[in-house]
Amino acid sequence: MRTSKNEASIVRFYQMMLNASLIILGLVLSFYLLRELYAIVVDAVQGNTNVHDILEKVLAFFLYFVFVSMIVKYFHEAYHFPLRYLIYIGITGTVRFIIVNRDDAMNNLILSLVIFILVISYIMLAPPAKQGGGSKGDNRMTKNLEHQFSMLVREIRKEHVGNGPREILTRFCGPWVICEMKGNLTNVEKFMILSEDGKRMVHEARTKLVKNIYHDQAVVAKLEELIDAKILRIFSDISLEEDIAMTVYVLDRPLA
Repeated sequence: MRTSKNEASIVRFYQMMLNASLIILGLVLSFYLLRELYAIVVDAVQGNTNVHDILEKVLAFFLYFVFVSMIVKYFHEAYHFPLRYLIYIGITGTVRFIIVNRDDAMNNLILSLVIFILVISYIMLAPPAKQGGGSKGDNRMTKNLEHQFSMLVREIRKEHVGNGPREILTRFCGPWVICEMKGNLTNVEKFMILSEDGKRMVHEARTKLVKNIYHDQAVVAKLEELIDAKILRIFSDISLEEDIAMTVYVLDRPLA
């Protein structure tokens, strides 16, 4: 038990160090992003007609933009870098290199092949379309709505509990909305569940708190307005050992 706690402490320490480093890096990259944007605006005002010079600055802007977006996605995806963002960076950086070194035809031909390979890699990484006749546009809309639902649940939890879950995953399954929430417990609650009495008290308090939240019709109305469906029943429970809570919303109609 002690070994597991030590391992968890080490993981948390390094995770905090990585998060702090990425936040600092994001601020630095944001500065360079704004600097490139300023240079583009200055060129536009001064009437710079050098197309290669302008394209070089625009591509540099998008390089910084993708890096910053990737850092944002890292925190949004629960400390995970999506591989497709690295491919974006590779393609953008290679195009910029071709523009800067446009005099070397053979080298540019090789780099063009690299871009082609990266594009093929991105296509291969794209998730397969779900069966059942749904279009890719419908799938994207569903994913976006699931994300909005997660953000609204996080906002509601923060408003009523004081802190929201570290990570929320929402899925629409017919007439049910299923939310999995990780990282719910406060430091005080984590200390309390070390004893059986404390565990019972925290579980009862958490269960009662969730029921009280959804007794507020204004809260339920926010969720119903987002998904354009009526919530009939809500079931919720939490595993204190794993710090994972599950909430199931039963609707009057299927969403997906």
